[in-house]
Amino acid sequence: MGVTMDIFNPQVSVVAAGLEGKTIFIYGGNNLGKTYVSTHLNKPFVIACESGLNALSGVKYNRANSWADVKKLVNQLTGKNTVDKARELYSTIIIDEVYASSLFCQDYVCQVHGDGALTLGDNNDPRKNLYQIYEKEYFKVINQLLSCDYTVVFIGHAQEKDGYISPKGDKRCLNPIIDNSDFVIYLTSNGVNEEGKVNLSSAHFAETESFFARSRFTEC
Repeated sequence: MGVTMDIFNPQVSVVAAGLEGKTIFIYGGNNLGKTYVSTHLNKPFVIACESGLNALSGVKYNRANSWADVKKLVNQLTGKNTVDKARELYSTIIIDEVYASSLFCQDYVCQVHGDGALTLGDNNDPRKNLYQIYEKEYFKVINQLLSCDYTVVFIGHAQEKDGYISPKGDKRCLNPIIDNSDFVIYLTSNGVNEEGKVNLSSAHFAETESFFARSRFTEC
């Protein structure tokens, strides 16, 4: 049954306290604590598309080796017959890492719809744009995960182009994540102290001339 449309009895948006139900994108270089911080959020589960849990113990995860694996895990987290049980177990879902997941999706599209390469027109059919199929496929799965009110954390690497740092990946995978993120956080290293111990990383929530970051909340 659909939602009743009534301008005299409208729905009212509510901003949850804390990070509950938020979408967060954390990116930066290696060994800055991206995965460590994410797995300390409430009841985490990691969809591990690369090896990022080697130094962490006690974290619940499944290793995804293909886009089919990612889709299977998302279906379990969001499916009508499994979502209630999944929500009892997990509050935070972590995709580690975005670029690796996008490569899985590209391989999947090539295998299912193409001949092994992403092209504008494949199989001698100019109407089949594999880039568009890849974009729609990635968006569909990401949107499916975001629809179930988990706190969702995407972890990404950084890339630099012309002196500007941004998340690594192409626009077809990054746009649905960035457009839906409440926070896009860029982490930077603060080196080591005089005793040789690693200083905590800095988290940036606002864009500068040097890097991309943002928040929906003016307080950040």
